[in-house]
Amino acid sequence: MDELRRRMPEMRAREQGLRVELQAICDQAPDNMSFLRLAETLTAFLQRPRQWTET
Repeated sequence: MDELRRRMPEMRAREQGLRVELQAICDQAPDNMSFLRLAETLTAFLQRPRQWTET
């Protein structure tokens, strides 16, 4: 029990740090999804001229 009591502040601080990191990742997710949609749109756009040159 003594060891657990000694380690609890460190573990709580680690937990808090991980919560902050998780929140930052969650906050970035919408931006990342927007970039992925943009990349997919650009890829589809760039494929059109290739298809036109093949026909």
